Amino acid sequence: MNVIIPREHGGWAMVIVPFLLGLGIGGFNFFQILAFVGTILGYIGITPLLMMFRQKKWDKELLMWMSIYFGVAFLFWLFPIIKFPGLILMALSIIPFLLINLYFAKIRNERSVWNDFFAISGMSIVGIMAFYIGTGEWNGIVSLLWFTNVLYFMGSVFHVKSFIREKNNHPFKWWSRAYHLLILLFPLAVQLPMLSLSFVPSAIKSWVIPLDVQFKPIQTGIIEIVNSFLFVVITIFVFRNYLL
Repeated sequence: MNVIIPREHGGWAMVIVPFLLGLGIGGFNFFQILAFVGTILGYIGITPLLMMFRQKKWDKELLMWMSIYFGVAFLFWLFPIIKFPGLILMALSIIPFLLINLYFAKIRNERSVWNDFFAISGMSIVGIMAFYIGTGEWNGIVSLLWFTNVLYFMGSVFHVKSFIREKNNHPFKWWSRAYHLLILLFPLAVQLPMLSLSFVPSAIKSWVIPLDVQFKPIQTGIIEIVNSFLFVVITIFVFRNYLL
């Protein structure tokens, strides 16, 4: 019997970074500890579910692990939900995105950029939930927080694909570079210029690294970890000092 643990480093970042942003911007309390553990367990529980959809059959061992992870995750989320009932609607809003990801798993096309987009969109809601637990408020900031997460991680997807799966696709690499310029301009277009700072490290990374460089997956992973750290620190600073 093997313990089921997700191996995709990018997936871990896409669930942890939004939560850290919500916590850092909204403030910390005890309920966020419970919610964070519940979030991690829930994310792990999705792995056996995706595996069963890839195999197109129900597996007893995978069902067992999924039930354990989801069951314990629910227990950790129970007290935050009792304290903040609005979390129920936020959790339900993740389901459509998960269903789309399950569809991509079923047709074995999980490397699609669209699959990444829907996965990122769903997991970014976790940041909204962490913010709500910290403030008890639901306002315009949550939409901006969600959108900032989605813009950042889509840039990460394009960058990583350009050096691994699309390493020989130069038009794709130039599209990745163009995207990183566009996300710098978006905050200016909506009159939130300071928010551009959140995307500066990503843009520098995209344009400074030569197109013909060949990275090993672990090297690309380290670069993304450093970039994610900078994104979290800068974004929390910008939101707390200029947007709240």
